[in-house]
Amino acid sequence: MHETTKHDATKPRSHEATKHEATKHEATKHEATKHEPMKTSLLALALLALAADAPEATVRYRQSVMKTLAAQMTAMSLISKHEMTPSGERLILHAATAAEFSRDLEKLFPPSTRNIRSGALPKIWTSGADFAAHAKKLESETVKLESLARSGMTTAFGKQLEAVGAACKSCHDSYRQQD
Repeated sequence: MHETTKHDATKPRSHEATKHEATKHEATKHEATKHEPMKTSLLALALLALAADAPEATVRYRQSVMKTLAAQMTAMSLISKHEMTPSGERLILHAATAAEFSRDLEKLFPPSTRNIRSGALPKIWTSGADFAAHAKKLESETVKLESLARSGMTTAFGKQLEAVGAACKSCHDSYRQQD
């Protein structure tokens, strides 16, 4: 059995022990940040794989992502209007989820899904740069929202939530069939 020993605070630490702890701390810090590029790469691979998936499944997935975003917006709106009073961690979770699901949203509309029945208007696939700009606007606004949720700035959060809603509406007005 392996035992760990505690350092006696009354005894001075050796230079080697202090050096070892500093090296261990740097390794831990490096370990935490080295996975960020891997997470980004995995997301990119998942989005590439999406293009190869069955178009019907891609549309269902896209619709699920949109419903997830709508659910997060509803939850944050209830909190922002003081109709619900969950902990600040919940607000951060909702904002972070919205920001994460908003990343690279335009990639959820590969050409293979063009002829699958959905609420997406055909001009999504013919106005690529404009549609991508709408998607990036939503991504940018949700990232700001997450930042404000983490900072606890509730007044600014409410205004930013409106900006996110406006970004959603702008895209829907241009690229989604109206019911």
